Order: sequence, then structure tokens, then C-alpha cells
Amino acid sequence: MQIQPDAKQFHSSGESIDGSHENPSNKGDNESNSIVDCEISWEDLQLREEVGQGFYAVVYHGIWNGSDVAVKIFFGNEYREGTLLDYKKEIDIMRRLRHPNVLLFMGAVYSHERLAIVTEFLPRGSLFKTLHKNNQALDIRRRLRMALDAARGMNYLHHRNPPIVHRDLKSSNLLVDKNWTVKVGDFGLSRLKNATFLTAKSGRGTPQWMAPEVLRNEPSNEK
Repeated sequence: MQIQPDAKQFHSSGESIDGSHENPSNKGDNESNSIVDCEISWEDLQLREEVGQGFYAVVYHGIWNGSDVAVKIFFGNEYREGTLLDYKKEIDIMRRLRHPNVLLFMGAVYSHERLAIVTEFLPRGSLFKTLHKNNQALDIRRRLRMALDAARGMNYLHHRNPPIVHRDLKSSNLLVDKNWTVKVGDFGLSRLKNATFLTAKSGRGTPQWMAPEVLRNEPSNEK
């Protein structure tokens, strides 16, 4: 199942991609409608084993309508406004994306008791796991193909209108499918770049992988 983005998409500022403006009073309604358009019932999901965990969520292998999926469940059962905002932003970004080297968004669970994002399931897990725990050696050709996959995925994000800045690119956020294709995933910290530079100084991300200008809280862009 593929969820098609709305014909007209809006930035958080209320300005649409084509340059027109939305009435701010309708912003909340549009955000809710965008989730309803891709909502998945929790009862339709079957959870299997845990496959990953981060600061804000845990990821399970699951089954939805007979298909393998990954289910990212946000921690907690009473969600603060900041968590809800991050959740909606991640969905707003992921539902726009269709590329063979970007993790496919399939839907979302949205309720007062539970927030979850459902994506395709990639059985080999993260690139970090593949590189460090794989029993068989990866030859140089396969490594180069995997690097090219990651570059293609990022190039697609950076050429969106507006560009999408991932802000947490690392091997544990690159996922590997059964055919060794690498896909960019985890858009929890991603942002739409509506201006020349990003100026957010949240300090969020992984320090070992951050660009120097981000560590110094200086303006940054997708490069």
C-alpha cells in the first residue's frame, strides 16, 4: 500500500511548496487530516521481535495485512506537545518521499494512548549492524554500491523542493534490504529547508557525526 501525498503540501510556516499561503487557523486541521489520510489501526498490526531502539522510540518487526513492516513506537502513553509535534513533522516529511534509496512510509498509528510510524521492513537491519556484525566479508564492489545507494538517497532528499535536511545521517540510520540495497531512514530530526540556512540550535543529533558548524551552533545547510 502506498500513501500518496496531498496535491498541495504545506511547510510548518504555513507557506506551501508552490509559494502560496495557508490560513494559520486551518493549520491544525490540515495536520490532523494528513494523519487521518494515512492512519493505520493498531488492532491491524501484529508485533514480532524488537529490532531497534533509540532515545524516543522502539522499533519492532511487525505484520500488517499479511506484509512484513517495521513499527516505530514512541515511548510513553501520555504524549507531551513536543513529542506530538516531532511525530507530526516526521510523518509530514516521510509521506512526501518515494525513492528506491529512501525508506518507504506506509502509515501511522495516532491515538491518545499510542503513537507509531509504520514503514517497510528491511530484514538486514542497519548498515552499522551489517558492517560490524555480518559473518561474511563485504567485498569492495558491494561496499561501493552501498555507499552509492546512500548518496543517491541523500541526493534525492537535497533536491526536493524545498530540500530536506536529514540532520542525523549515520550508519545506524541507513537500512539494508535483502538484496543489499541501502535506504536512508529515521527522519525524526529532519527538517524542510525553507531558507538559505537552517538556524535551529537544538543541539539534537549524534555529536560524532555532526558537521563542525552544527556543533558550533552556526547556521547550516544540506551540504
